Amino acid sequence: MAESIFERLGGRETFVKVVDHFYELVLADELLKPYFAETEMAEQAKHQVAFMSALAGGPVFAGRSMSDAHAGMKITDEAFGAVAGHLSAALDHFKVPEDDKSAMMTAAAGLQGDIVGK
Repeated sequence: MAESIFERLGGRETFVKVVDHFYELVLADELLKPYFAETEMAEQAKHQVAFMSALAGGPVFAGRSMSDAHAGMKITDEAFGAVAGHLSAALDHFKVPEDDKSAMMTAAAGLQGDIVGK
């Protein structure tokens, strides 16, 4: 059986690092900062590690659906694009191979309809 992206990248330890860097970028972004003003970031990061790990073929994500998790947040296409840009930058920072990065970005982009405007 082929190795998953999650396994190729080094498992949970790598995803913790990627998510930590990702949120450094997100929280420094003036457009995105307000979305996280009342968020417990340690808990948010834990959920994001689990979500991204599952997106990469790791353990199944047992959290809320994307629609439920983003309900009432009124996330715009612009904000979604900014988050995607920061995810791409975080993956680049950790030198994720282009094929793996592309697969993860494509999977994340497929969730836009479940996140924007909810």
